[in-house]
Amino acid sequence: MRLIAIVAAVTAALAGAMALAFHLLIVGPIERMTAPATPANARVDMLAGKPDALVLMPFVTGDVPRLVRGDALERLSRELWFTDNTDAGNLAGAVVLGMMGMPPTTSIATAFRDGVATKDFACLTAGCINWPTTDTEMWGLGRLRGLGKALGPEMKLEQQSFTDHAAYKAAHAAVIADPLRWFAKPEAEALVPAPGPSRLMTIWLPTRLVARKPGDIGTAEDEALKSEMKRLSASLLEGVGGWLEDVHGLAPMPLWAMKDGQLLRGADGGTRALPDLVQHDLGLRLRVAHEHVETVRKRGAALPPARRRNLVLEPALARAFTSWNIDRACLPGCADVSPTREFREKVETDIAAEPFWTLDVWRIPRDATP
Repeated sequence: MRLIAIVAAVTAALAGAMALAFHLLIVGPIERMTAPATPANARVDMLAGKPDALVLMPFVTGDVPRLVRGDALERLSRELWFTDNTDAGNLAGAVVLGMMGMPPTTSIATAFRDGVATKDFACLTAGCINWPTTDTEMWGLGRLRGLGKALGPEMKLEQQSFTDHAAYKAAHAAVIADPLRWFAKPEAEALVPAPGPSRLMTIWLPTRLVARKPGDIGTAEDEALKSEMKRLSASLLEGVGGWLEDVHGLAPMPLWAMKDGQLLRGADGGTRALPDLVQHDLGLRLRVAHEHVETVRKRGAALPPARRRNLVLEPALARAFTSWNIDRACLPGCADVSPTREFREKVETDIAAEPFWTLDVWRIPRDATP
């Protein structure tokens, strides 16, 4: 009996430990994630990282971005908090509002130390859009709204974009050298490197219908197709430099048979694919020197369009109907296929966007005192 009691006690202890671990590792995080955010359980102290300045956004100030530092930062320290409203309800709301064109997040402030941005603060718009008027208990910052110059001087945001890396590099260095200009975002002090000597482009070929079994890979047909694509890419890149990175669409994709606009199904209820015809949607992923991208694009556009598909599809459908013991009297008019991917009729080219660089910089007024 004593042994049984010991075993029972050990078993109960193990079960209790497992239950506790399950709650700590799984249940607890889920509950915290889905629980509505409140000032008690999700308060964000904006001075926790010991910044020496904050730029408060118009959502907070009610007018313009303003710089809070020095005595003002210390004086207002009790108000510098808000509620992290990242919970399940607000996340769902952010998706809905995003579909309606509303920004998913609203900027609250950026913290700085020694002129360097250290942290951005924001809230989910779905949950904080009404904070300034009806939910003031969700943020201490609400008491700062409308104070104007009493908070600090107005900050001007300068935004620049560059397509020339040398110009971007020079502008970046100028900001670093100017004590009255601060990069607006954390880690912006790091210079973004110049692009490589090539651009990515993908030339998508017209859909090709090939006589083979769906899902039949690793065959001689695959090797022949790879070799053909290598030869084609070499002709597209001839004399201009560049290389083939990859070939998309080598795997044969099924063509789903249809009759009278409905997918045909087997005895098990599954859809039926043509047994001896597949589609390939081939794409050549190329790296091309910047100055030769247009040349390669024109060469791709000059490739022949797709062959007439009915010349291949109609015989394949007739063979399939015969093998499935389906009456062929209505052919060819009653039969069609539903492709795995929509048929591409001509060559299409995707070209990576031209590289560009941006700088977002706050300008501090010259007469602003620390």
